[in-house]
Amino acid sequence: MTSARKLTRAGLITVLRNRLSLSARDASGILESLINIVIENIVEKKSVTIKGLGHFEVKKTPSRPARNPRTGGYAMVEERLRPSFNMSRHLRDKMFRRAEIEGPLADGYADPDEEDAEDEAPDAEDAYPESPV
Repeated sequence: MTSARKLTRAGLITVLRNRLSLSARDASGILESLINIVIENIVEKKSVTIKGLGHFEVKKTPSRPARNPRTGGYAMVEERLRPSFNMSRHLRDKMFRRAEIEGPLADGYADPDEEDAEDEAPDAEDAYPESPV
């Protein structure tokens, strides 16, 4: 992914400044506060839901056996807590709608429900041409 397609912390501050007519200091403070609130709740094993964006939560990864590729020996990996993010249905719909319009399959994509599909099954003779043997 190129840097032109990433929105960094500095970029978010610039967007906040422009959309809300804030100073750089105020926009930075708002963003830092939001990030800190999410982090504090995740550390306390509380979930955070932001309507329209998604749901942050802590999930347990159970202990499991793992293999050391160098020695070939097995060891148990301890149970761990990991952060998890599930996007909202609103965000998912926006992403998939955009992917349909701008995605690599946008040109030449045929809707399977479309009745005027010209691609019919080929004749048996055309499907398997004779080999020169």
